[in-house]
Amino acid sequence: FKKQVRDIQTKKKILEENLSTLKTQKQNVEELESQNRTLTAQIGFLENDLESLKESLMEFAEKTRDDLQLELNNLSENLERIKQNAENETSSLASLRDKISENKAKSNFIEKQRMPELRMMIKEKSKIFSKIKGETVDALKPDIEEKKKELEDIQRKLQANLTRIEDVKASMDRLKDAGDVCPICSNKLPKKKKSQILAERRKHIAEFRRDSSRLERRLKVLKNVVGKLEDRLDLIESYKDKFELVETDKKEIARLEVELKDLKDESKVFDNHKRMIEKNLELLSRNVEELQNRQIKLKEILFKREEADSKLEKLREYRNEWQRISL
Repeated sequence: FKKQVRDIQTKKKILEENLSTLKTQKQNVEELESQNRTLTAQIGFLENDLESLKESLMEFAEKTRDDLQLELNNLSENLERIKQNAENETSSLASLRDKISENKAKSNFIEKQRMPELRMMIKEKSKIFSKIKGETVDALKPDIEEKKKELEDIQRKLQANLTRIEDVKASMDRLKDAGDVCPICSNKLPKKKKSQILAERRKHIAEFRRDSSRLERRLKVLKNVVGKLEDRLDLIESYKDKFELVETDKKEIARLEVELKDLKDESKVFDNHKRMIEKNLELLSRNVEELQNRQIKLKEILFKREEADSKLEKLREYRNEWQRISL
């Protein structure tokens, strides 16, 4: 019986070992199946990605990576050349615009300022010359001198009146301070007499002031007359000497008319050239945009090719692993 028990225990132990082995094998199989499923899914994802990349790469399928890189390098060189041309044209356009603005400013100055000024000057000079034609410097000078002497005489009278007023005021102050004694003769000075004297002196001051007011009015009139006469004299002297400049002004107008015509003709040439440059810049801008779009496209294709190569390599690795697991 004991022998049978030992045999049973031995068989049990063997069965338990076999069961443990089976469990381990089952676990390994499950792990392999999980890896298989994961690899299958990853292979599917990569195949889908590669299919999408294949569609986007079809346009350049006939070109090698070196072909694409060479075209990209040529594009970069062309872009730099076109951009440089555009910069040169932009600089030329800016310079041309400056010339157009300068021409316009000159034309406006000549047409709207200088020539009208000259015409006005000719008109004014001619008008004034016609007015002063009968007058002479010798006729005006004695009249001016006479008026100036009268001015000096009035100024002396005004100064004299001012001195008199100050003297009377001073004597009034002395009289007021003297009390009831005359400051001149030292005799007794009644209050009534003192008031009469002060009233008379105030009357003198009023008379002097009225006379001064009259003289100042005359002085003002004379100054105005003398000023106008002197202006007239200056006008006669200046325009007598400068009237010959009218002919010079007329010649200047004729010269400016020629210059104005040349400026306008030159502006037309500049405008035509400006339109040509602007059109050329527009074409260059479109070329730059097209080349930049092509450049972006090529860089994208090169990037996708690298991505596709990387995914193909990964796909090969997954398939090899999947085959290894499936065996």
